[in-house]
Amino acid sequence: MADRVVLHCDLNNFFASVTLLSNATLYNMPVAVCGNEKERHGIVLAKNEIAKSYGVKTAETVRDAKRKCPELVCLPPDYKQYKKYSAAARKIYERYTDMIEPFGIDECWLDVTGSIRIFGSGEEIAEKIRCSIKNELKITVSIGVSFNKAFAKLGSDMKKPDGITVISKENFKSKVWPLPAKDLLYVGRSTDERLKSSGIFTIGDVANCDTALLSHLLGKNGEQLKRYAMGLDSSPVADSNALRIPKSIGRSVTLDHDIDSYEEVRKIFLILSEEITENMRNLKLAAFGFHRGPHPHGVAARIRLGHGKRENELARLAVGFVNRVELRGRAGELAHNPQVLGLVGEGKRRARNAGHLFVDEGLREQGAAFEVVARQVLMVVV
Repeated sequence: MADRVVLHCDLNNFFASVTLLSNATLYNMPVAVCGNEKERHGIVLAKNEIAKSYGVKTAETVRDAKRKCPELVCLPPDYKQYKKYSAAARKIYERYTDMIEPFGIDECWLDVTGSIRIFGSGEEIAEKIRCSIKNELKITVSIGVSFNKAFAKLGSDMKKPDGITVISKENFKSKVWPLPAKDLLYVGRSTDERLKSSGIFTIGDVANCDTALLSHLLGKNGEQLKRYAMGLDSSPVADSNALRIPKSIGRSVTLDHDIDSYEEVRKIFLILSEEITENMRNLKLAAFGFHRGPHPHGVAARIRLGHGKRENELARLAVGFVNRVELRGRAGELAHNPQVLGLVGEGKRRARNAGHLFVDEGLREQGAAFEVVARQVLMVVV
């Protein structure tokens, strides 16, 4: 069987690049796209290469960014434009394949295995895409070309901005193995620290590490990471025409003021849950179970339901839990000692009558998992 040809396309500094298209006079200045500080969203969402050279980082506060770069120009995000350009880039990808899997608004995997007889090698297709993005959209893209998704993703990070990197079966040990383990797909800070604590620093170290040790350190993910490092990732690129079922459905809002009223919380839940349940109905999904377990920000109480339970029974149990949690007067305390109160769902299934997902209107507002952290409210169904 011939090797797959997989591309990973990463639109460079996407938010900043698109925002600058309508602010051309700022091209030679350090620019960052930032949230509104007055609305408590004052973090850096994206930055251009000039701002990056000053050490400005995504997700840091605007205040910290301006300490590093006093001349930093902060511009508000324009999500309508971001969606427009993301869709335009996808149209360019579709010239070469329908096997396109998004990885966020600015990244996609493309399987072009079936296209190489028509359009040339993977590198040639990547070059055509790179030129089209630059000439038609006036932004740049970095593309990794490889025989699997994990290495294609690595390749797109190697030459930024506006570059192409080919990682083949013949060169991956020399190109990939010397890289830090944190560069590997799905290796976050916590995983990287665990690996380092056992003397595993590079992707080559992961590849050559005993599988039992990796499983001990990382559970079932340890074996998966080793497969990635050895070039054995066989995960497919999703068909762009296939219906994608999300692992979770959620909505959140950051308020411009602290809340300490249970009634205020209930109103916000209602707004968020209406958006969530509409999404669930469109996908013909229903939450069907909760379980008890840890949460990264505190303790989340969870309840497991049998598969035979109906959606309104799930909502009833959720309401029952929240009614047992005293939220009144906790906002000020939570602001200084953030703990999470709420429910996080586990699992999903198709609903036969998803058009009536939550029959009891009185329960519908609680028909999704939810959390409260001082001034931030988050709802999730999985």
